[in-house]
Order: sequence, then C-alpha cells, then structure tokens
Amino acid sequence: MYFEQKIVNGILCHRNDPRGEWIQYSQEDLTGMLQNYHRINDRIMECLAEVKGSFESTAKNLISMIYCFPY
Repeated sequence: MYFEQKIVNGILCHRNDPRGEWIQYSQEDLTGMLQNYHRINDRIMECLAEVKGSFESTAKNLISMIYCFPY
C-alpha cells in the first residue's frame, strides 16, 4: 500500500498513488491529528515524570526535537 504526505501551498495533503493528485486533509482530519499528538505527548510526559535525574531532561529535549513542539 502506498501513502505519502506533503505540504502543498502551506496545506497538509496526502495521496495513495505515487502519480495521484494531492488531496487536502479536511479540517476535521487535521484536528484529529492534533488531538492524537497531544494524547501521545501527554502520555510520554507522564512516563518521563517517573524518571528522575539528568536522563529526564535529555529525554524531554529529544522528544521536543522529534515532534518540533515545545514540551
């Protein structure tokens, strides 16, 4: 199965065929993606809160870089 995402003219799009047209995500799809991100991020932060010491800070910085969002 083929799947690709790309930002086209500032809007996140996807396609299911390498030669297919880019399809814009709906506002509802984008909102769902953002909600899922927040759920995952919150769970990761809960797990990191259980870790003490310098590893916690390093892990938070790595996650911030991966997701490109501040924690």
